[in-house]
Amino acid sequence: ILSISIKSKSEFLISKKRSIIYSKFIHLGVFTSINGCLLISEFNFSPIIPVSGANTDSDYAWQHTKGFVLATMGLYEEAAKELEVFKIVSPMDYMNVDEALYYLQGVYERLAEVKKDKRYTLEASLIASILNKLEGPFSTENYVTSAHLFPKPLHGDLKFFEGVIKFYNSEFKEAHDIFESLRSRNIMTRANRNAALMYEAECLLYTGEAVPDDIIEELLQLTETDELSILNKERLGFLLARYVMAEDVKLDFKHISHDSQTFIRSIYEKPWALDLTLKRGRVKKQKRGNAKKDTKNADENEEKESGSLTLEAYCNKVDDWIVSASMYIVSLPDMSIIGDGKIVGREEDGKWVFKDERIDAMKHNERYLLVVEYDNSDSEKSIQGIVYKCN
Repeated sequence: ILSISIKSKSEFLISKKRSIIYSKFIHLGVFTSINGCLLISEFNFSPIIPVSGANTDSDYAWQHTKGFVLATMGLYEEAAKELEVFKIVSPMDYMNVDEALYYLQGVYERLAEVKKDKRYTLEASLIASILNKLEGPFSTENYVTSAHLFPKPLHGDLKFFEGVIKFYNSEFKEAHDIFESLRSRNIMTRANRNAALMYEAECLLYTGEAVPDDIIEELLQLTETDELSILNKERLGFLLARYVMAEDVKLDFKHISHDSQTFIRSIYEKPWALDLTLKRGRVKKQKRGNAKKDTKNADENEEKESGSLTLEAYCNKVDDWIVSASMYIVSLPDMSIIGDGKIVGREEDGKWVFKDERIDAMKHNERYLLVVEYDNSDSEKSIQGIVYKCN
């Protein structure tokens, strides 16, 4: 599930290529708070540059998305305010109006349950009749309403959403205080509790404070679980890479202005990896030995080919490209670097290949932190942390 704060229409209307890329992370449910990731704080949409003949039709997709996300956060009144506009919208003006109304019906049902107000029950019935007239996929009375998509949040979840809103408003100190209060306290879902821990650590990084050892230990414990969403796993790898950059003097990151690099900025503006493939080393025979001769020099007839990691990475800017890429392998959970120095990658068929004997030293079913350093066409350096389970 994607987690990002959108500040402009240009960021919302991402390119087709980017949409394809992020479909690996988010299948259809583009912006939600499920699994502890949140997109929206408070947003009032307006076009950046007024265009001749522009109207409110261009806002419908945004209002549809925002209403859905607010509903998943448990902010039912705010969601209803965004989705109510679709009561008078024609399918000719917005083709997904029936889906937006379907969400609105579920929001009204939740409001009727929470507020104990019959008015919302009547509103839900009204929306049901509108859906019947539209004769779309949501028109049948046997269709389950969307109320089940918006479970009533626990108290801790509501506090978590409050903290994330402050986080994306750059109020890191206030957000940290909320996330800290949630640690090991308050009733909340496990996914949101894991996300709260990562947000707490990120707040400390951005306020220039040291991350306590107990938080680092808990973050390392998260690397052992398979319950994290893809984007939360990406965030975890980034945070651990930031920690390694700041704490380990063996790494030569002195040319990287990592203090200005945030997870969202990196995943949207810097080079980023989509896929990683491990290939074990093998013995490559150069020439056949003579069976009748002494076999003491048999090793001379064989050449060991080192294992490799193939990285499929992309640039977030159309006019940008990756000039170089290098990698450090850090074993988890002890956070020790395997070998000395970095592994320099080379580009092959649009992918980056890293070959080294240290890759063969990676053990089966063990987890590692791969710290990848990129250098782009503007001579800007950036890093990505990948939590990788060796198979």
